[in-house]
Amino acid sequence: MLKNLLRLTLICMICMSSFDLQAQISVGGSPMTFSHPEVFIGATIPTISLSAPSVGVLLAQDEDRDRNGYNHRDAVALVVNKGLEDGAWTNLPNGSRIWRMALKSSGAYSLEVNFHDLFIPEGGTLYIFNPSGTEIFGAYTSQNNKESGRMSLEMIQGEELRIEYTEPNAELGQGRIHIQDVAYRYRNVMADSQSCEVDVSCSESNGWEDQVKSVVRIRTRINGQFFWSTGTLMNNTAQDCRPFILTNMHSSIDEGTQSTFSDFEFYRFYFNFERISCGEGPISQVHTIAGCMKKADSNDNGGAMGSDFMLVEISSAIPITYGVFFAGWNVSAATQAGGVSIHHPSAGPKKISVYQENVISSSWGVSDSHWSVKWASTINGHGVTEGGSSGAGLFDSAGLVIGTLTGGSAYCNEILPGGQNQPDYFGKMSWHWNNNPNPTSEKLKEWLDPLNSGAIMFNGNSDACNVLGVQELNALEISLFPNPSDGLVFISYASYISNLIIKVHDITGKLITAELYSVSIDDTNVILDFSNLQDGLYFILTSDQEGLQLTKRLILRH
Repeated sequence: MLKNLLRLTLICMICMSSFDLQAQISVGGSPMTFSHPEVFIGATIPTISLSAPSVGVLLAQDEDRDRNGYNHRDAVALVVNKGLEDGAWTNLPNGSRIWRMALKSSGAYSLEVNFHDLFIPEGGTLYIFNPSGTEIFGAYTSQNNKESGRMSLEMIQGEELRIEYTEPNAELGQGRIHIQDVAYRYRNVMADSQSCEVDVSCSESNGWEDQVKSVVRIRTRINGQFFWSTGTLMNNTAQDCRPFILTNMHSSIDEGTQSTFSDFEFYRFYFNFERISCGEGPISQVHTIAGCMKKADSNDNGGAMGSDFMLVEISSAIPITYGVFFAGWNVSAATQAGGVSIHHPSAGPKKISVYQENVISSSWGVSDSHWSVKWASTINGHGVTEGGSSGAGLFDSAGLVIGTLTGGSAYCNEILPGGQNQPDYFGKMSWHWNNNPNPTSEKLKEWLDPLNSGAIMFNGNSDACNVLGVQELNALEISLFPNPSDGLVFISYASYISNLIIKVHDITGKLITAELYSVSIDDTNVILDFSNLQDGLYFILTSDQEGLQLTKRLILRH
C-alpha cells in the first residue's frame, strides 16, 4: 500500500461465463509417500537444489521500497524449468505409476510452485507436501486442468517441497508437468500486522457479515516478484455471478513494470482467510482459486492521473462451498456518515476498520478523485490499514462499495505516534465508473453495468449462485410478453402449476411484490399490472411447489 512516503444477486440463476468453469479444487487423501511407504523402498526422490537469493540485498531493497511507497514484496521467483524427465518414476503392480520430485532452497520461509504446463489425466492425482508430511495439499485432479496449462499452487512452509503425481494405467503418457519456477518467500510479512488491528471475528463485524464474505486476499505477481493486496468480489447488473474482483491498479505495477497476461494467470485468490475467534485462535478453512484475466483498470499509473482501480475476472467459477457474497456498489458522489473497510493488512488474517464521520472528497494525483477517511476507535482496537490492505473496498452505511484503497498515512500508534488519527485515501467509485483516462471498454461501468441500466446503486447478492440445470429450466416452460411493456405483463405457463410464487425485484435488488398464484388447466396465464411502477429494468422470479425457479428480465417503458 502506498503510505505517503511514511513508511450472489437478486437471484443468480445461471453462471454465464466464457472462461474455464473448473475451480481449483483438492479432493483430499494422502500421497503414496505416506500412505504406502513400502512402495518406495530403495527409491530416492530426485532433489532440485535452487540457489537462494541474497536475502540481505532483498531486505535492504525493501527498506528503500517501503520509504518510497512501493508494493510490499515478500518473495521472488527462482527459475526451475524442470519437468517429468527430471523426476523419478515408480511402477505399481496394477500398471499405474508414480512420479516424484523435490524442490529445495535454503533459508526459505516457504516455497510456492508455479507450473508452466500442467495436465492431469482422468484418474490421475497430484500432491504437494513438505518432507515430514505435516503439510499436504491435494489431491489435485483433472478438475483443475486449464486450457493454458498454467497453475500456481499453495505455499509449502519451509525450504523444501515435494511433488507426487500418480498416473493411472489407462492414461500412461498422457500427463504433462513442467515447472516454470518457485516463489521463494524470504520474509514473513504476515507476522507484521500491527497491534491495533481488529479481526473480523470481533463484534465490530456485527451487521457486516455479508461484506466480510466478499473480501479476498490476493497474491500478485509482477516481473518475477510476489506481493499481497486485497480485493472485493463484486455484483453486476446482469446478475450472472461472474467472479469480478475489484482492487487497485498500483498493486499490479512495480517500479513502472505491470503484470503481464502470463502473470495474471499466476495470481491467487484466498477466500475466508480469517481467525475464527476475536484476537486469537486458528485460521478458518481457507479456499483458493488461481488465475485471472484483467478486464479494466484506471490507466492512471496507479493513481497518478486517476482513481487507481483494477477489475479482474477470476478464471474459475467460485464453488458454492466457499460461501461468498457478491458486494453491491454505489457510484454516486453523495457521502454518508459511517461505514467500514475490510482488508488483509500485511497479508494477514482479515481485519475490519470502522469510520463514523462523513468521508471527505480529496485528491491523490488528481483533484477530487479520492475519499479521505479517518478511522474510529472501537471496543476491540482501532483498525487502520497497512501494506497488503491496498485495493480493499470502502463500504458505506448501506454496505455498498464506494471506493478502493490507494494509500494513506494511518498507522497504529505503536508504529507512528498519532498515526491512528491520520487519514487514508480511497479511489472513488464515481471516478472508477467513467472518469479515468482509459478506453470505454476498460471503464468500470462497462463490466458492472453490462445491461447499461443507468443504475448508480446496486445491492449485493447473498445467494450462493445455485446453478439450474437444463431439465429444471425446461420444467417451468414460461414465456413473458410483451417485453418491453407499458404496464400490463402476461406470463404464460405451458402446464398446470399449483402454489406458484411470483416475486418482482427492481434493479437494486429491492423486493417490489411477492404473490401466490395457482395456474389452472384451463387458464395457464397470469396477468401482472405494473402501471404504477417507474420505467426501468425489473426481475421476475417464478418458483413452483417443487422448488424449481426461473428469472426473467422485464423492461418497463410507459
